[in-house]
Amino acid sequence: GVLHRDISAGNILIVDGKGILIDWDLSKRLNNSSALDEGTWQFMSAALVWNKSAPHTFVDDLESFFYVILWLSLMYSPNSMSPADLTSFMQTVLDPQQYEGTGGSGKADFLKGRSMLDGLAFRDRPLLKPLLNSLAVLFAVRYEP
Repeated sequence: GVLHRDISAGNILIVDGKGILIDWDLSKRLNNSSALDEGTWQFMSAALVWNKSAPHTFVDDLESFFYVILWLSLMYSPNSMSPADLTSFMQTVLDPQQYEGTGGSGKADFLKGRSMLDGLAFRDRPLLKPLLNSLAVLFAVRYEP
């Protein structure tokens, strides 16, 4: 019955192989429809980055988990993406500095097109790309006309 509202890589601890969600200072009860005032931009849903007054829903928190998985996969799993392509992707889709206080279209466009995932391969992790692709398809529905 509570939305965390700040899902990010820094707010998840792994202890004895189990994930623990920490830093609940921005959390709200589900029946509170206030918009997200703060959060970690890199991991916020495209809908909330686009419209700061949009109500924060559980789907926004779930989309944030997707960005955490994507970011961790790209940063820490050996993959086929060149350093230049990785930098470009991070700057246009996940970098909070380039789009400080605005944006959302980069994330939504990535989810709808998913072209970056087409040529991506992860060494020794054959199920990671299908997982990322399936999650991207799932969340892209929010941004289709």
